[in-house]
Amino acid sequence: MGELGWTSESIVDLGGIETAKGPEHYFIMWAYLTDALGTTALNMQVVR
Repeated sequence: MGELGWTSESIVDLGGIETAKGPEHYFIMWAYLTDALGTTALNMQVVR
């Protein structure tokens, strides 16, 4: 992910394939947001 411009502090490792359900649901939310906003130019941030 560093090659995409993310710093190591901003990367959250959710684990292996057994935890894939979370990121898969993130995609569904992203799809609804892009439809509602009319653009794919968006991102989200996890704040601790």
